Amino acid sequence: MHTTPPTPGYPGVGAHDVCQGAAAAMEIGEVGRCLEAIPGWVSSGTRLHKTFHCTTFRTSIEFVLTVAEISENANHHPNLHVEDKRSVKVELWTRRFDALTRIDFELAAVIDAAYEDLEIRVENSEG
Repeated sequence: MHTTPPTPGYPGVGAHDVCQGAAAAMEIGEVGRCLEAIPGWVSSGTRLHKTFHCTTFRTSIEFVLTVAEISENANHHPNLHVEDKRSVKVELWTRRFDALTRIDFELAAVIDAAYEDLEIRVENSEG
């Protein structure tokens, strides 16, 4: 089976895995176990949610653009909401199944890494 390579700089998420049948809806117990690996993310049944807090509005927008690029490369697209200028809420789920799949958890981990990279760059440029 052919899969597109993971997003450059953020391993783990390959494009079109859902389309190629490499993912399936997860059972509730499996969701709970996977949540342990991604601190701060919350499951509301069929979706994962996390709010990221940024230092400025510009940083919020930069984070949204970073998530958009990662998501586009992975062909797995979250809902993104900028709230109160400095917060970005990310909502993940696999639309094809209207459920969570391993791809959602992999993308959540990649988004966490991108946020940490962004926050480190912002802190270093301010200091």
